[in-house]
Amino acid sequence: MQNNCSSVLQQEIQEISINSLLAKLNSIEEQALDDIKLSAREIAYSSQTESLAVARNSAIGGDDDLLYTSVVNSGAKKKKLERKIICM
Repeated sequence: MQNNCSSVLQQEIQEISINSLLAKLNSIEEQALDDIKLSAREIAYSSQTESLAVARNSAIGGDDDLLYTSVVNSGAKKKKLERKIICM
């Protein structure tokens, strides 16, 4: 009887540990998916912004090299801001 109770108790403890680990893994997975979705939105926004800048520059006959420098610089500022937000 005591062996049986001990065995059942041990099994329940193992199940609790497994459930706890699964919950943590699910949480990590959800966070990773949220981060991926956010990154995808940022890339899409950045790409759209760059496309609009190129179209606007072409419409006014601007210098493509200056436009590229401007787009790259704005991207660098965005990266600094992202790093700052992550560190906070």
